[in-house]
Amino acid sequence: MRFSTSPLLSAVMLCAASQSAVGAMALMDLDSRQILQLEGNLLFITEPLAEQLNGFPGMADKPVKAGETATEAFVARLAAISDEQWKAFLSKTAADDEQEAARRLAPVAAACTDIGCDGIYVSVNPLGNGETHRLLAVVFGSDTRETLDRAAGVFLREGHLRYKTATVIRNGEAVGRTPVFKGEAQDVTLVTHENVVVTIAKTMTLSKDSEAFKMHLTRQQPVIAPVDAETPLGTLSIWLNGKCLRSVPVYAKEPVKEGSPVAKGPGHDHTDNDRHQRSGEIPMNDNSKPQPDDLTPVMVFPMLNFPIKIMGLNQPEFPVAISELASGHFADFDKGTMTTALSKTGKYLALSIMVNAQSQEQLDNFYRALTAHPMVKVAL
Repeated sequence: MRFSTSPLLSAVMLCAASQSAVGAMALMDLDSRQILQLEGNLLFITEPLAEQLNGFPGMADKPVKAGETATEAFVARLAAISDEQWKAFLSKTAADDEQEAARRLAPVAAACTDIGCDGIYVSVNPLGNGETHRLLAVVFGSDTRETLDRAAGVFLREGHLRYKTATVIRNGEAVGRTPVFKGEAQDVTLVTHENVVVTIAKTMTLSKDSEAFKMHLTRQQPVIAPVDAETPLGTLSIWLNGKCLRSVPVYAKEPVKEGSPVAKGPGHDHTDNDRHQRSGEIPMNDNSKPQPDDLTPVMVFPMLNFPIKIMGLNQPEFPVAISELASGHFADFDKGTMTTALSKTGKYLALSIMVNAQSQEQLDNFYRALTAHPMVKVAL
């Protein structure tokens, strides 16, 4: 998600750039990797700046080239640098410079040529309790190095004043479950491998109670044992006011070993291959290995008795609305299979339903409808 430039920030940028003719500016949050501000669609990367950047850890695998490029694409390339590499750079910068001000504004790369001065800067703002807020600024087109540093400093300082981060999911926190075929367990808990952080304006309050806040879990289907804890099994997306702020991969909380030679799908107890296919299970050969001919029709669709969990505020209209929505997407939807569970406080209601999905498109369309529904807080 990219925020629009505020009148205040625009005024500050113009003031800082009044003597430097800044041609392009971008602001990115290194904690959430969101692009917060973008001024100027194109920028020109000079040879000296490209040389400096490509010497930065994390750039060697996909170096930047001198010449004209899209500003947003350039910032996205910087966002691809791993968090470990940014931490190492900032740690070294702090160790090399004893002045607090210098530690808070560290140039990643900066170069002046006959067409102007350009630079990339990182700023770290201590928040207390060992927490920090990290921002990255891209500033192109200043007249001198002094005005370049000044413009970047003002840009970053205003960024810290205007934006804050919020953690919506903790590292290892359960975000849902997904069925597992051929495994010792019938399903597995899905978790993230990082704190899911989003950036919002300080004037905003991010509340999971808000109708504007939604989480959408897209699960890989089917998941076939053995399952490790390092392979992504889906994607969790965080939405606010109809815009996706952040998407992160999700993983199995614990590995799932391969089960018995007779494959069983989640919630089923069939033994013959024909019934396996109808129930969405994986037929096995004598060697207990999936065969290409067997997997083609079963691994894709139909997926029968596919579990979906929907959460929203506890109100009588909620189950009725979801039943009607499911019936509109699945002609054979059985309203009697819906189960409900209240949260500890009684504020939220979790609905569990089973659907028979005939195609990926049908399932995706239903998830889109769920995400867009005003009563739905989370769809898993």
